Amino acid sequence: MIAFRWAAACTLAFALIGGCQTKKAPEPAAEVAPATPEKTAAAKARYMAKGDMLVGEVDAAKDGYAAISGIDPKAITKGDVLSFIDVERNSVINHGTFSEVGLSGRIVVEYDPAGERAPRPGDVVVKVK
Repeated sequence: MIAFRWAAACTLAFALIGGCQTKKAPEPAAEVAPATPEKTAAAKARYMAKGDMLVGEVDAAKDGYAAISGIDPKAITKGDVLSFIDVERNSVINHGTFSEVGLSGRIVVEYDPAGERAPRPGDVVVKVK
């Protein structure tokens, strides 16, 4: 009987020790650096060459809004939909709607929080005319 109790106590001790180990938190995904200015300029030129698009660049993004330069505010109206493109992957990563013109003359676009990722500086913004 003592051997049985001893075995049960040892099993319980090993189970508790094994269950109390701290697990390593998953490593965060490596943050990808924004596209270089040369790649962004090349992507903008490529989209502008199509002729039927307004093309700009993300200057900053925060709290669901992105500041965009390179698009004339007079060429768009409130509520127009714009697409954000990752220059490195050449794919659409998010969409947003034109909200207002900032004090600096840049347009402000409210982007979709459910998009693939938030826009960041160096991304290209397009609007089909």
